[in-house]
Amino acid sequence: AVAYKRTKFAVYEISVDSRIKATKIKDITTPSPINTLTGCDGHIAMGSSNDFTLYSVTEGETAPIALIDREDPSLSFVVVNPASLSCVACVELEAGLEYLLCFNMVGIFVGGDGCRSRAYDINWPST
Repeated sequence: AVAYKRTKFAVYEISVDSRIKATKIKDITTPSPINTLTGCDGHIAMGSSNDFTLYSVTEGETAPIALIDREDPSLSFVVVNPASLSCVACVELEAGLEYLLCFNMVGIFVGGDGCRSRAYDINWPST
């Protein structure tokens, strides 16, 4: 379970024995407010404005993983014109290997390193 307040998140483990117990695992602070939150194999994918980042939910300090490689020229439209896109969801397709990053107008396939993993995107009309 995750509790949040704009840029501060607390990750809890919920267990049920004879009663429900919530144990706090860690706190996560993000650089900007989060639009979307998705659970992925041992991580939480958080989308803010036009960027997705993976945060570990396990104890200890682990560096966040950017899911958009800003050096990948094929993703420049996400980096250069962020006002036109907003994060909707992150779908983990293959644990740690491939993700579908869903924005308001397009879905982009990326690998765990943030580089494009497929040559095509999924386009849909914006509402």
